[in-house]
Amino acid sequence: VSQVWYRVGASYEPDGLTGVSHALEHMMFKGTESLGPGEFSKTISALGGNENAFTGRDYTAYFETLAVEHLDTALRLEADRMRNLVLDPGEFAKEIKVVKEERRLRTEDRPSGKVFEQFNAVAWRASPYRNPIIGWMNDIEHLSLEDLAAWYERYYAPNNAILVVVGDVDPEAVFEMAKTHFGGFEPMEIPALKPFVEPEQTGETRVTVSVPAKQPFVLLGYKAPVISRAEEDWEPYALYVLSSVLDGGNSARLSRELVRGSAIAASAGASYSGYSRLDSMFTLSATPTDEHTIADVEKALREQVRRQGLRGGLPILSGDGDRHAGDDRARLATGHRRDSTPEGGHPGTGAGGRPAVSGRSKPDRGGARPPADRTAAATTPSPCRRSSWLLI
Repeated sequence: VSQVWYRVGASYEPDGLTGVSHALEHMMFKGTESLGPGEFSKTISALGGNENAFTGRDYTAYFETLAVEHLDTALRLEADRMRNLVLDPGEFAKEIKVVKEERRLRTEDRPSGKVFEQFNAVAWRASPYRNPIIGWMNDIEHLSLEDLAAWYERYYAPNNAILVVVGDVDPEAVFEMAKTHFGGFEPMEIPALKPFVEPEQTGETRVTVSVPAKQPFVLLGYKAPVISRAEEDWEPYALYVLSSVLDGGNSARLSRELVRGSAIAASAGASYSGYSRLDSMFTLSATPTDEHTIADVEKALREQVRRQGLRGGLPILSGDGDRHAGDDRARLATGHRRDSTPEGGHPGTGAGGRPAVSGRSKPDRGGARPPADRTAAATTPSPCRRSSWLLI
């Protein structure tokens, strides 16, 4: 497997230009000065391999999986499109339609996608993580070829990329291949990012999203530190362990106590990632069983957090405002929707709302739209002293 990761993603995009990283990812397969549209993929396929790409909040990555004897070809092709991409107006016009259809399929026609999008948009006051990776539809519709060209020239350079090679390879040979294909490129001046701090959230926020779906769903999220920004080194690791204790398999707390034990929830999950560029979110989610309400599962999820906070001494997560909550930087956001699918709106988004990534996909033009019922779940803000809530 060979991968090229670029240090640019949705969180780098200014307002009005959301989705440009993902749109450029699509265009990276549409030809270079020496290859026509689609020839990159055809070349890899002819060698018995496969390829794709994905865009995240903080990165855009491209990969090939193929036999080790063809590694040199993969690196040559990646180096070619790093600096010699051809952005054709006709190909762009076709591909932007694919991107718009992808957004409709994964977000606008999918209740879970709409909820996670609204969750992030309201949870973050100023963080670029409030914007969807695929971009807002209005921004996609107004993207231009010049926008993509400027983004490409700004960020697609060897000094802004990381090459990863995994497999039965000789490391020295890989280094020589990399020097051969990438070594001749001049480094570029990459714009420095301004420091960012999310404004402190001082109160509870709840939002109800009414979407066509059959089952309600509750989503809670604590704003949480990450490895690169935590004031205490142990905090991200404690949160990672906590996510595993709560949702590390069928024997974990949420499955054992909420799904199989009390049968309050038909499904429940927890998620945390400490490797983002900016502060992240510790999320909890659940779908209630027919005999229970979203209020029931919300209470049960909060109780699980309270128990772990009291027993394990984790003051950075305390959703009920007790005196053990000793850190105001962790904030709780919650949300619910009417939908039976616990996933987010894009590939790579897990049941607990992991940061989404969006790769190339074929548009589904024949899929049926969801039913038109728009029953909204009712919510009531719960008082808390040390944590803030967002409820969707």
